[in-house]
Amino acid sequence: MNKKVRNTASILGITLTTILTTILLTGHVIVIGTGNSMQPNMSNPSISLAETNPDKIQEGDVIGDNILHRVTKIREKDNQTQIIRKGDNNNHYDTPITPDEADVKIIKTLNIPYR
Repeated sequence: MNKKVRNTASILGITLTTILTTILLTGHVIVIGTGNSMQPNMSNPSISLAETNPDKIQEGDVIGDNILHRVTKIREKDNQTQIIRKGDNNNHYDTPITPDEADVKIIKTLNIPYR
C-alpha cells in the first residue's frame, strides 16, 4: 500500500472512530433518509445524526416518526400540543403529531451525491 492510500485509510479510520464514539457517548443514532420530499436540503439518500426522544422541538427542526419532515408550526388544539410538519419539497402538510410521537430530531445531515 502506498503512503497516500495509508494516509487516506488512517483519516477514514479516525473519522469513523470519532463518529461511532460520539454516537455511543451521546445516545445519538444514525438515520438514513430516502425519498425526495426533503430535497434540496436533504438528498436521496442522506445520512443524518439524530437525537433520540427529543425533548425540545422548535419550528424549523427536522423530526421523524416514520418520516423525516420539517416542523412548520407548533399549536395547541383541544388541550394538546400538535406538531405540523411538511416535506421541504412537498405541497401538502402531514397529519399532525404530538411531541411524544417524535422519535428523532436531526442534528446534522450528510448529503450523498448519487450521479
